[in-house]
Amino acid sequence: AEVLVHTVFAGSAPPPYSAAAERMHAIWGLSPDEDATLLRREEDVAALDHLGLSYRHGRFLDSIYRKRPDGEWLASPREGGAKVAVDERAPGGDLELVAEIKADVEAVIGDFDPTLIVTCAAILDHPDNQVSRDAALFAAFEKGIPIRLWEDLPYVTNRPGPVELPPGFHRGAPGFGAVAEELRTRKFEAVRCYSSQLGMLNGRNKNMFDRMEDRKSDV
Repeated sequence: AEVLVHTVFAGSAPPPYSAAAERMHAIWGLSPDEDATLLRREEDVAALDHLGLSYRHGRFLDSIYRKRPDGEWLASPREGGAKVAVDERAPGGDLELVAEIKADVEAVIGDFDPTLIVTCAAILDHPDNQVSRDAALFAAFEKGIPIRLWEDLPYVTNRPGPVELPPGFHRGAPGFGAVAEELRTRKFEAVRCYSSQLGMLNGRNKNMFDRMEDRKSDV
């Protein structure tokens, strides 16, 4: 089957950046004013080329580059295990952003004419994941296209939690599918293309790939 991967939050923001963005740039091995999103897009292209998949990069800014309506940064650095803190979503507070993302998703649907849409379940409770998922749900519903939510790896291995969908939506029964060893190997090879993120995704005691192997044993 032909697959198109659409990355919603792939827009570049000019400096100055938030303190949270500067902290993440340091973790990724970048200078404070470097365009991290450009690097991420290059990693994305390398990974998807390895898999032989088509791609599109969206225009929206990651939460560490966005501001609240009052002009303050949406994200801020914090101490402890979490690297940044992002303001909790207020009820209805992201409706405008969801609507804008939905319009972009509908444009992709119009160009690609998919028979299935797949997006994250947003288990991590990250606002970018949530609004992307919600926009995809609304677009799929209005267009009458089946949609599936994937289990957010590797986050589900150490931070499982409930998934709250928008009113009117509910999760169906979970589905599991076996993947051939060759395909799993190719996927892991592709994931290694995201070198700026691997250090952040590794656990304290196990790297990300070991944790994913453990998850496979669990299910």
